[in-house]
Amino acid sequence: MKVLRFFRGLVTGRMAREPRPESIVLRQKRGKGLSGKPGGKRFLAYSPEFKEFVREHKGILVPTKNFFLKNFSMLEALPEGQEVVDEKTGIKVRKELTGSYKGLRKDSTFKVVAGGKEFFLKIRFWLTSFSMAGRIQKLDSFLRKRNYKINGFNVRIIKPHLMYEGPDGTSWLVTDFYNEGKVKMVEDFNLRTLRPKIDKVLGDIPIGSDINPGNSFYEIKTNTIWLFDI
Repeated sequence: MKVLRFFRGLVTGRMAREPRPESIVLRQKRGKGLSGKPGGKRFLAYSPEFKEFVREHKGILVPTKNFFLKNFSMLEALPEGQEVVDEKTGIKVRKELTGSYKGLRKDSTFKVVAGGKEFFLKIRFWLTSFSMAGRIQKLDSFLRKRNYKINGFNVRIIKPHLMYEGPDGTSWLVTDFYNEGKVKMVEDFNLRTLRPKIDKVLGDIPIGSDINPGNSFYEIKTNTIWLFDI
C-alpha cells in the first residue's frame, strides 16, 4: 500500500509531506532562597529525553558539573578544538566557539561528549535562564502554527535539554550539538543574495530577546535557520 501511494504521488505530482518536528517540551522547577543573589531563585528546566538520558547514565550529571567547576579556568583556557577527558566520568570536553561573533562575550561554550551523545554547553554568568525557557516554548508554538516556515526558510530551534541556574547565579544551557560541517553561523554567512533574506526572517520573529546573526545558524543542505539561546 505504501509503495502504491508513493507511485501515485509521482504520477499526480503530490508527494507525502515530511512529518512535522516534535514540539519542544521542557519540565520546569524552581526553588526559593537557593540563589546567591538577594531574593533570587534556583531554576531547573529539562527535556524528557534528557531526563531519560540521566536515568540511563546514573551518576554522570553531578560529577560532570563538579568537573567543570573544579577545572573551569583550565577548560576556559583550552585552545579551540583541543579535547580533555575526565578520567572519573569518561566525558570528553572540547572548547567550542559558536562562530566569530565579536559581541561582548560573557559566556563560555563547550562541546561535551557523554554517554555516547554530543551536547553543546554554554555557561553564563549572573544571567537568569528561567525566562528563556518560557520564550523557547512560546517561540516553538509560534513556529509550529506556521509549519516551521517563514519567508521560504525552514526555521527551527536547536533543541534545549537542560537549563539550570545554580545558587551562585551561574546558568548552564545544554542543547543538541551541531558541528560546523553541518551549519554555519549567520554572522559568518556573507552571500549577498541570501544573507539579507535570513536577516529579514530573524527580524520578523516577534518572540525572543536575543535573536540575532550571532545566535543563529544556517544549514544550506536543508535551507534551515537554526535559532539558539533566544
